[in-house]
Amino acid sequence: MFEVIILGTGSAIPAFGRHLSGQIVVYHHRLYLIDCGEGTQFQLNRYRVPIKRLDAIFISHLHGDHVLGLPGLLSSMSLGGRTKLLPIIGPEGIKELVETQLRLTHGFLTYPLEFREISRTDESQVVFQTSALRVKTIPLHHRIPCIGFRFDETLQKRKFLVQNAYALNIPKEYFHLIKQGVAFTLPDGLKIEPDTCLGEPNELNSYAYCSDTRFAPEIVPYIEKVSLLYHEATFLQSQIIQAEATAHSTAFEAGKIASMAGADAMLIGHFSARYKEPTDLLDEARTVFPNTYLAIEGKTYPVPYEESDLS
Repeated sequence: MFEVIILGTGSAIPAFGRHLSGQIVVYHHRLYLIDCGEGTQFQLNRYRVPIKRLDAIFISHLHGDHVLGLPGLLSSMSLGGRTKLLPIIGPEGIKELVETQLRLTHGFLTYPLEFREISRTDESQVVFQTSALRVKTIPLHHRIPCIGFRFDETLQKRKFLVQNAYALNIPKEYFHLIKQGVAFTLPDGLKIEPDTCLGEPNELNSYAYCSDTRFAPEIVPYIEKVSLLYHEATFLQSQIIQAEATAHSTAFEAGKIASMAGADAMLIGHFSARYKEPTDLLDEARTVFPNTYLAIEGKTYPVPYEESDLS
């Protein structure tokens, strides 16, 4: 299971029922939170995401609409009795922000935090890794140090074709060798190659999160061929001057980035409060990259995508 749950799609201030930035990446039942604007914990509760089970938190930058929900969320997890260590990955300053809030409010956590501060936001680096998943930073271009995150599957698996094993009269005690890709010889002298009982390797999929950034073709190599891309689309192209002044992207520019990167599909979000409905932003992005979809709060998007699920 590889999927993304959208928690917030607004920018700067909550408006028209849209909440501030926050997403959950689910990978084989592990939960990773990306950004934590105000109200994120309410959205987590609303969509029944168990906050005590969060495996790591990734913060793109220290603007309030991406991080001010974090202190409250950490405190709520403590009140809920969490004891498991929690990694927090973000730019320099995230440790000071959290520890200052805890100190000034006399807060106490029932679990340890592990801060992984990223000092070089102008280069890509691996910041989190498990046996099957790798997370690398994406150097974004905003008014303050800002990073995106790319989640890549790294472990190719092959389905065990048990019917083939039975057809070859292979005893069950040898099944573990097949699953491990080990060749062996049966007592009757029959040589067994694991390929005879294993399916094709699964495709390795990826998800890239590009939060606040101006139009930056420089990021394309870091998101190339991504299965699903999330890219901010704060403004319409008619507001290009405002976009450039605030180091944000237009929907048209987001479409150009997705097209240049050869992404399979793109979600757009981080919509300005000037737009009551984001349908015009969607239409504009699709003029450049047709496989674009609105990020909708509360909706779960599979990675890789299925068009019927993203429509």
